[in-house]
Amino acid sequence: MANRWQKYYSGYGESAGLDIDAEYPVMFGSRNGFDLLVYPPKVSAPRALVATVSVQRAAGPLSAAEIKQFRHGRKACNGLTHQGRLATLSIRNGVKPEDLNTLLEDFTQFLQQAGFENVCQTCGAAGATEGCFAGGRYLHLCPNCLAGMQQQAAKPAKPENPVAGAVGALIGSLAGAVCIILLSQLGYVAALSGLVMGVCAIKGYEMLGGRLSGKGAAISVVIMLIMTYVADRLDWAIIAMRDLEVDLFTGFRIIPLLLEEQAIEGSVYWGNLVMLYLFLLLGMVPTVMAGLRSSREAGVIRPLQGSGPQL
Repeated sequence: MANRWQKYYSGYGESAGLDIDAEYPVMFGSRNGFDLLVYPPKVSAPRALVATVSVQRAAGPLSAAEIKQFRHGRKACNGLTHQGRLATLSIRNGVKPEDLNTLLEDFTQFLQQAGFENVCQTCGAAGATEGCFAGGRYLHLCPNCLAGMQQQAAKPAKPENPVAGAVGALIGSLAGAVCIILLSQLGYVAALSGLVMGVCAIKGYEMLGGRLSGKGAAISVVIMLIMTYVADRLDWAIIAMRDLEVDLFTGFRIIPLLLEEQAIEGSVYWGNLVMLYLFLLLGMVPTVMAGLRSSREAGVIRPLQGSGPQL
């Protein structure tokens, strides 16, 4: 069955003998006794690929000299790493299908000649593995580990606690508020503050709320909007406290009066707040989307499913 990734990967699958999953942007297949997964680390860049194999050998991980030897003269290879049991081959963006086929052949032959064997990524059992989608990651699993993960995923999910999640989002948003104030006091209105606000608020909700749902995302967004306004107001209160020699509470309270009396120029005040909200959106939207996607995929444990190398 064709899917929306066909236009990117059909040529690769045909050339390299790889199958394409029916739902996710991942190709899979076997070569020289090794089970391969080929996929983009970022879905937004589907032609920037990595190939992974779960391997081990008695002599230990790949050495720097071995990696250098493999990379020499292979322009389609952007890098090679070996961490734990996972050997990861980084592939040049937009590589031609025939070049990918050659590179995968070289990669698996290299592992074979170096004395590696194909193993389960989780338990290390030697033998054939199955490419799986597990909680948002692609894994090389033996049948026992796959069955165990599926059994665990079948248990009832932890219920969401919106009240505790809101507290977590509020606590997390404080880090974003502090970032906004510190950067502003240094003379910057930075996109970093929006990213910090978004990541910390969402992670705070997930930690105390159990998981992130649409309701949780909405609660977190409201908290982020409010806390961004409060942080900006506190920033101006610090300026008022310093220039007018008043306490922080008084400085916070008199900001509307200072705007009315034009002691603070309205265009500067509101322009700064608009910029903060724009930067908040830049950090908040992708963070919320990623959090919702991660929450949806957390309980998904399944083998990759295709229909042959030609879709």
